[in-house]
Amino acid sequence: MSIWKFQLLPHVPNVVCRGYRMDPIGQAIDQEVNDPLPYRFRFHKISKLVLILGPGTMQKTIYQESLGVAQKVIPSFDLLEYANASDAQKISTLHTVIISELRWFEQNFEDAGFIAKARAKLTWAG
Repeated sequence: MSIWKFQLLPHVPNVVCRGYRMDPIGQAIDQEVNDPLPYRFRFHKISKLVLILGPGTMQKTIYQESLGVAQKVIPSFDLLEYANASDAQKISTLHTVIISELRWFEQNFEDAGFIAKARAKLTWAG
């Protein structure tokens, strides 16, 4: 069983999948990104990165750290457009967002070197 270190999360329930879950494509990409991340980040005592997709009311700030979880909101993500996209479009959209957000962490935090190492192991995120 994997330790979850990365997760995509819809900001509004029941648009992409039931509740605040991603569809099978999003879940598979969660696993792809999760696998190369180290067990311990050595990053602000954080042990999990969560990308919250779309605008919503669950989290008011763009970025916050709480109880070992870093949460980054991507308010420009269109959940309805994603839900209605083809599988190939969904994959491409999620890859683009993840690459952009991982780079955001690298650019904004000096101790986020673990992300570059993980990104190098993802063929689509190099």
